[in-house]
Amino acid sequence: MHIKTTPNGQVEKFPYTTQDLRRDKLPTTFPKDIPDWMLAENDVYPVTRADRPAHDELTQFLVRDLAPALTDGAWVIGYTVENIPIEDAVRNVRQRREGLIQKTDWMALSDSPDMTESWKEYRQALRDITSQSSFPYSVEWPTKPVS
Repeated sequence: MHIKTTPNGQVEKFPYTTQDLRRDKLPTTFPKDIPDWMLAENDVYPVTRADRPAHDELTQFLVRDLAPALTDGAWVIGYTVENIPIEDAVRNVRQRREGLIQKTDWMALSDSPDMTESWKEYRQALRDITSQSSFPYSVEWPTKPVS
């Protein structure tokens, strides 16, 4: 994947291919694998994909940027992290919370060993997630007790 720029560095065309270069520069011939220095002489530069950023899949999604940006001397196409609609984020976080609570429900049965205080606090912290001021977009999940 490449980008064609104007001599002053403005984006002229993206995406741009080596076939586009060959067509645009007829009758000039190029080697089969055009080296980067030769591409640069024609204002054509490789574009790399940025690593996918970390994000909370319960409340956010990634949008691939439509155009590359010049970053530290290289053209990079990145991602934007956006929040999903609040009603979907609330539903997703509540579903995760309910699943975590259900995994500990067996401890609350009358014929199971007594639930320790740390497990009671964990279950209560899960129930309290919806009252966090940053809910649903930035939830602080409680740490599951070791035993």
